[in-house]
Amino acid sequence: MPKFHLHIRDGDAMIRDEEGQEFVDAAEARVEAEAAVREILATVLTGNPPRFIRTIQLADDEGKVVVTISMKVETTITEPP
Repeated sequence: MPKFHLHIRDGDAMIRDEEGQEFVDAAEARVEAEAAVREILATVLTGNPPRFIRTIQLADDEGKVVVTISMKVETTITEPP
């Protein structure tokens, strides 16, 4: 089975998934990447940061990025005059 890696980009920093995980194909790996995004966003929303931007890159074992998923949460609080 092919191996895929879920790298997380935080601005200019990249947290690389060196180990990776085996999936039947890229479609199955994408489902896992989408689940990871939902999990990350659920954690972020409970913490209520003013701004959160991350990108997950799903790469095959040769390093080719096959899917990029971007996440952006921005909180604005406006009080009436």
